[in-house]
Amino acid sequence: RRGVASLVAEAFPVNEIREAGTTGEAITIATAFQPDLVVLDLRTPDPPGTPATCAILKERNSRGRIVILTGHAEIDLIRQCLASGADGVLLKDAEPDDLIMRLRHLAAGTRVIDPRVAEALAGDLVNALQGRTEQLSLSPRERAVLDLLGEDFDDADTPVTDSSSAGAVWRPPATIR
Repeated sequence: RRGVASLVAEAFPVNEIREAGTTGEAITIATAFQPDLVVLDLRTPDPPGTPATCAILKERNSRGRIVILTGHAEIDLIRQCLASGADGVLLKDAEPDDLIMRLRHLAAGTRVIDPRVAEALAGDLVNALQGRTEQLSLSPRERAVLDLLGEDFDDADTPVTDSSSAGAVWRPPATIR
């Protein structure tokens, strides 16, 4: 966080900068402060998660710009953040001067997406336009739910490892008659 704060301070030397340690704290500060720019880490360690945080911040401060800063180009999660109100995506390994320039562009109202992320998003768009969408993109939570659906469960809601139960369907005990 300290490195990000110093970058933002360098990009906007005359502005007041506030930091948050948790997502909830970020939402509280941004709601009260109404900043022009909010920098969020893609991998927030606490609920409600970055996409939901983007939506909350946009709802409470529609004029504020939201930029996602990440060390990894997790396209599915980035896509969710953009759909939820993020205005830009920057990768942490970019040169500091480049990050400062892009932060200034974002604050001025320009949507800025790191070229590596933009390339992946453009590839998704081209594939969709050409009807090549055989590869379904799922969020990590959607993947986890599908993984669970592929397992057998017993009445105690624990995975069944006995091969004799192959093809069994789990139902909550209250629904079995």
